[in-house]
Amino acid sequence: MSALLAGLTRPELDELLHVCEIADAAAHQRLRTCPLDAGIVAGTAGVAQDCLTMWHEALDESARRWTEEMARL
Repeated sequence: MSALLAGLTRPELDELLHVCEIADAAAHQRLRTCPLDAGIVAGTAGVAQDCLTMWHEALDESARRWTEEMARL
């Protein structure tokens, strides 16, 4: 995943962070309101986990870039 994120421009990475944050919030909202059916809950939790994983990886890439920029100063 890191190689994919490394190829993004700064605006694209910022947009991905924004989309992941919104998707994670929506998935958690769905978890709070979905029927207590094991399949639905498991699927919704999987979506929330995927969103959170992508968000964290994008944050890691953003921090890596910031660290590199600071090292050049």
